Amino acid sequence: MSEERYLTAGKALKLIFIGQVIALFVSLPSVGNFISLIAGITILVGIVKARKADALYNRAFIMVLCSLGCSLILSMATVYFSNLYAGGNTGAAETFIIVALVLSVIAAVFGFLQNFFIIKGTTKFLGELQEEALVKHGETTWKLMIVSYGLNILFSILLVFMSNWSGVLSIASNVINLAITLVYILFLYRSEVRLLA
Repeated sequence: MSEERYLTAGKALKLIFIGQVIALFVSLPSVGNFISLIAGITILVGIVKARKADALYNRAFIMVLCSLGCSLILSMATVYFSNLYAGGNTGAAETFIIVALVLSVIAAVFGFLQNFFIIKGTTKFLGELQEEALVKHGETTWKLMIVSYGLNILFSILLVFMSNWSGVLSIASNVINLAITLVYILFLYRSEVRLLA
C-alpha cells in the first residue's frame, strides 16, 4: 500500500516540478500569460493527483482554491473600483490600492501554504523512506519560502509608501523569488526521483 502511495506522490510531484520549471518562463514577452496558464494547469493537475497519496496534498489543493478565490475577488474589485473612478469618485483609486494590497497578501499566504503542504506531504513520505537529507532539504525550502513571502509582502507594503523605490524593490524581490524557486524545484525533482525509484 505504501509503495502505491509513493508512486502516486512521485508521479504527481513530477507534474508539479514540470509546472514549476515552465513557470520560470512567464516573463517572456507575448507568451507570458499563455506560459503562466500552462504552468498553473500542470501544477494543479499534479496537486489533484497527489491528493490520492496523502491528506496533506489535499490541504494544498484547498489552498489553491482559496488563492483562486482571492484572484476572483480581486478581478471583481478591479471592475467595481474602475467603475467608481470612471463615475468621478476620486477616492476609489486609493481605496482600490489598499483592497488590492490586502487581497494580494492573503493570496500570498495561501500560495505559501500550498507549497508548505506539498513539501510537508512529501517529507512525510521521504521520512518513511529514511531519506533524511531530502527531509532536511524540504524543511529548509519551506523556511526559505517564509522569508521570501515575508519579504514580498513587506516590499508590497513599502511600494505603497515609497513608489520611487519600485525598481530596486522589484529587482530584489525577483532575485529572492528566483533563488528560492530554484531550491524548491530542486527539492521537487530530487523527491520525485526518489519516490519513483
